[in-house]
Amino acid sequence: MRRRKSQVRLIVINVFLFILASTSAAEEIRLNSSTNEGNNQQTYQQIYPKKSGIKVGIRFMGGMTYMKLSDVNNYFQGMNDYFDHHPHISLSTEFEPIDLGKDFRGEVFINFNPSIGLGIGAGYTSAGRGRTVTVFDGMGSFKDITLRPEFSAVPITFTLYYGISLGSKVIVQLDGGVGYYLGSVEWERIEQGSDISIIEKSWSAESNEWGFHGGIDFEFEYTSHFSFVFGAKGRLVKLKNLTGGLKKKEYIPWSGTNSWTEEHVTLWYGIRNDSETGGEYPWLLLEQEKPVLADFRDVREAVVDLTGITLQAGFKVTF
Repeated sequence: MRRRKSQVRLIVINVFLFILASTSAAEEIRLNSSTNEGNNQQTYQQIYPKKSGIKVGIRFMGGMTYMKLSDVNNYFQGMNDYFDHHPHISLSTEFEPIDLGKDFRGEVFINFNPSIGLGIGAGYTSAGRGRTVTVFDGMGSFKDITLRPEFSAVPITFTLYYGISLGSKVIVQLDGGVGYYLGSVEWERIEQGSDISIIEKSWSAESNEWGFHGGIDFEFEYTSHFSFVFGAKGRLVKLKNLTGGLKKKEYIPWSGTNSWTEEHVTLWYGIRNDSETGGEYPWLLLEQEKPVLADFRDVREAVVDLTGITLQAGFKVTF
């Protein structure tokens, strides 16, 4: 996972270096064009009118993002319901869903005319939350359960823009495109009992998937080269084939500490049937093979659904 994060950082750095190099080149072209304009102004204006010429720039955006994370949040609700229905077990508090995260992106764009543009960029979107609950068994014993799931992706995006002018200083920008998402999932679970026993599980997996995005921005021109941008963007992307390494460590007071690693462990989703409560609950399991259990049905590979909406703000610089 550390190697993967290093690779992701390298990709993002390379993309932003490309952005900066592209903008520098664009500025040089603009200066050369300005010089040529002095020599042949009439011909240049016929080819590239001042208000409709090709322009290049950079855009940086960031904000809060909402994610569906359906399988994960269904599992949290399933655990809450299971403990709530169980006649001999209770929770100190509930597991809360994970639905809010952060999203940042930058891109270089080229406007072919005031209405049509094309952008290429990279970003980072993530969500996660640690939560500890205490499970009481009604006989004086308890167990603290800590879950720390984290989900992230680095999208490489290609976007088509269509602008509509609302006046000399305001533009409504509609956009849509595709992205290749370099995704990662980390899952940590720690159980500590009243007998001081500790069980730790740490699992991580990677998933690269194509996705789609679209949105609307309102651009407010501050100068001829700088604009403030506010808007919203939706995305559709699901991380699949979640298989990775699982590290286990347990401490038992009377036997000491043991640790081991399992490879090719997959995150599975299904419905758990419990005889004590008589209920059915969405559930997640980490297993090397597809679980075949009497109390576990409709089993499939789990999906981390990053589909959602981002409310964003930022700026645009045109050269």
